[in-house]
Amino acid sequence: MSMVVPEEIYLVEKKDEEQILKTMRGEIVKDWVYQFVQNGRQITALSYAGVKEAIRQRGNISWYPCECCHKAVHYEIDESEIRVQVTAWDLERNVKFLGAASANRKLPFSWVLAVNKAERNALRKFLPEKQIALLIDEWLRRQDSKPVSVPPGKLQ
Repeated sequence: MSMVVPEEIYLVEKKDEEQILKTMRGEIVKDWVYQFVQNGRQITALSYAGVKEAIRQRGNISWYPCECCHKAVHYEIDESEIRVQVTAWDLERNVKFLGAASANRKLPFSWVLAVNKAERNALRKFLPEKQIALLIDEWLRRQDSKPVSVPPGKLQ
C-alpha cells in the first residue's frame, strides 16, 4: 500500500469534493477507501466518508469555537476563494485539532466544500496512522470477500 504523496493529494482532494457534493444531493456514499493508479503506483487512502465513519465510531468529538470570532467555523472570503478553519475537540481526552481548507468561490457550494474539507482535515488528525492502515486493510478485505454489512473498524 502506497502512502499519498503531493502529486496524488490533488486527486484525493477532488474525490473528496465529489463525495461531499454527493452527500449534499442526498446520495449514499459507500466508498470509505480510495484506490487508484497514478504515475504507475497504486494509491490507497481513507476517503471523506471513511474519516467520518471512523470518527462516528470513536465518538465524543465536538466543535470548539474560534477564539477570535467565537463561531464554530472561522472563515475569510476574497474574490477567488473561501478559506475556512475549524477546531475539533475530543471531549474525553481534552485534545483539540485545527483543520483548515479552502475552496474556489466559482465552484458550486464552495462554502460547504470548504467547511466539510476543513472538518475532515481536523477529524483525520484524531486517527493514528496505524488505525487508518487497519481500517483500509479491513475495508479492502471485506470488499474482496463479500458485501459490506458492518462498517470498517467493527469486527463481526
